[in-house]
Amino acid sequence: MKIRTYFITESYKEEESTEDSIFIYIDVLRASTTVCAALYAGAKEIIPVATMDKAIAIHQNLSKETSILAGERNGNKPLGFVLGNSPGEFLAQSVKDKTIVLTTTNGTNAFQKAKSAKHRIIASFVNLNIVVSNILKIAEEENSKYCNIICSGNNSRFSFEDSLCAGAIIDKVANAIDSVNFDDASLVSREMYNTYKEHLSHFIKTCEHAKVLIDLGFEKDIDDAVSIDKYPVLPTISGNSIKLSAVNLLEGNNK
Repeated sequence: MKIRTYFITESYKEEESTEDSIFIYIDVLRASTTVCAALYAGAKEIIPVATMDKAIAIHQNLSKETSILAGERNGNKPLGFVLGNSPGEFLAQSVKDKTIVLTTTNGTNAFQKAKSAKHRIIASFVNLNIVVSNILKIAEEENSKYCNIICSGNNSRFSFEDSLCAGAIIDKVANAIDSVNFDDASLVSREMYNTYKEHLSHFIKTCEHAKVLIDLGFEKDIDDAVSIDKYPVLPTISGNSIKLSAVNLLEGNNK
């Protein structure tokens, strides 16, 4: 299997084959982390939407009793939205058994890529090990040719936190199986992770996107987002919906 990493959403071209491929989507700050938090809290599903207008339109066609409009633009919750994009907002008393229509500046755009792929998994530090275990399982059972890791980046620019998470995944997969090859972006991501893994939280808080969130009052979101396995769920995308994987449903990991 070859691991290919895309540092920003736009670097993945849709004409690339999705056959025999696993797709991993990362937006550490904060969409991937929030999706994991919501499913861990018992949300029925998350519908990721690229634009605010489309999110509002979808939500208007759903029952207000069983759905929630959530998201952010430039870090803040838009006017009229019930929840923002802080993982700590997505508690069982608010989201259990509900459909969440989610739109964010970066992550929900990344989640739109490779819609025809069989395996589409959302990853962050908060569900790191269950993602790695699933990659290894699929690779063994299906002899997957590629594992494509799409980092959402920050407004179409490189972001350290997403690439560090990609590096963590790559490092664990590489340590588990011998027959793995990497593109250059994957090698760089792995090196970065091994350089900073002992002080992830401190380093990420010095990076561009995190500093913006800290200035907006969301420092706790960063602490949550770098907590390894805080939300041990496996969110998978099918069509336009993100749901808890059967792996979790069988093991009873959702709370």
